[in-house]
Amino acid sequence: MDNKDVYSKKANDYVKKDVNENAKEKERYNRSKKRELEHNDTWIKQTVNINEIISKFTPKVLKEYTESGIKYCWEGDKYIIKADKAAGYLRILDKSQKKYVKINGEIGNRDETHFKIAKKEE
Repeated sequence: MDNKDVYSKKANDYVKKDVNENAKEKERYNRSKKRELEHNDTWIKQTVNINEIISKFTPKVLKEYTESGIKYCWEGDKYIIKADKAAGYLRILDKSQKKYVKINGEIGNRDETHFKIAKKEE
């Protein structure tokens, strides 16, 4: 099972179970889907393979965890990959600068640092 499979399972479980059983998660889910609706046209221009991003930015994953219910994270020495389980996007956080980065590792603005997660067959 690769990281894409892990993410897909976590996202599926979140949507089918957590959102239906927890009002706070339902609220997070709705906010996430609203953001996706507003920004998806921009995010989809930067579609990425989650396995490649994790290999590039967190080649040695120190830990995997869920943050705020809706984000699934892979943390390495320098970066944290944060994948939204509802809207299907990820961001890359530079731990030392506490800022999100572009694919090239440089600090970027909000639009430059959101990446749509490609489906398995893409």
